[in-house]
Amino acid sequence: MEFYLYSIVLPIIIIAIVFWFHRPLKINNISKALIRGFIPLSVYILLVYFLEMENYIDSSWAFYSLIIFFIVYIIISIVLKIVLKQKKL
Repeated sequence: MEFYLYSIVLPIIIIAIVFWFHRPLKINNISKALIRGFIPLSVYILLVYFLEMENYIDSSWAFYSLIIFFIVYIIISIVLKIVLKQKKL
């Protein structure tokens, strides 16, 4: 149960908080909000990594799941930004 909390629920909550503060109304602002989410997610991934190394978290796959989640998140954000720059919406 903790695995799903660390690797799925908390990253989605972080992204939702970034969207809540940024409140994007247009598709351009959505791509900006996604890019602004890089730093909080990176900090969260580092926090989970160090907590696993110090054995505070007993979920060995949470860090690797977060890395895969973050890679997909980065790819989607970059592709969206490139498409929007080409179309200039």
